[in-house]
Amino acid sequence: MHRREMLGITNPPPHPDQVKINMNTGLAYIGGPATKDQVGEIEMWRDRQRMFEEELDTTLKALKRARKPARITNLQEEKEQAEQVLEIIGSLLGKTEWKNW
Repeated sequence: MHRREMLGITNPPPHPDQVKINMNTGLAYIGGPATKDQVGEIEMWRDRQRMFEEELDTTLKALKRARKPARITNLQEEKEQAEQVLEIIGSLLGKTEWKNW
């Protein structure tokens, strides 16, 4: 820690459980957020994921009640858009290995 202070390194060192080694390539990497900014970004995307999940739930409920063809079409489009966004966010969050943060 003293060396980090002398060099002006302000981010905390990674926890030993975060250090991963790819046994095929020998490449070491950090399997978790390295800075507070990264933690904040992950939390932001998780919040957006929850928001879109709620939006999808609301849309599905409205779709069950809808009777007019134009309204049904509109709700189906909203459903598809929310599902696409959730797939993208889920894919990106799934690649981070930061699931427990």
